[in-house]
Amino acid sequence: MPANILNLPQLMVDSVTEDDHNYHIHAHSALEPSGCSDCKSKRIVGFGRNEQLVKDLPMQGKRVEIYFDTRRFRCKECGRTFLEKHPDFHSDRAMTSRLVASPELTMHFHELTRAFHLRTQLPMPIPSH
Repeated sequence: MPANILNLPQLMVDSVTEDDHNYHIHAHSALEPSGCSDCKSKRIVGFGRNEQLVKDLPMQGKRVEIYFDTRRFRCKECGRTFLEKHPDFHSDRAMTSRLVASPELTMHFHELTRAFHLRTQLPMPIPSH
């Protein structure tokens, strides 16, 4: 098993591949499920898996994509099915919580343009005929 290059101890890294611009990291949770997300019963059983793509902070100038092996469960009490939630992932976005909280995402537009040397000129107007 590869080293946990993500530095997220609650994730187990299964494999890492890279290309010119990206790290592709396949991982699964190191946590046991806590119970049904609806009725909170502990009587749950595995009910399949789903791969979820989650973005993370860049490493060594490359984008990081985590392919998370998400477990699906069924509750024996209420009958509902649900996907596991991971505490390192933001609940409303397909991103890690640390990416959502990163200063680069909270910068004002002008700060971003200065920080990344982006051009801020508007395109030239199209002449009317």
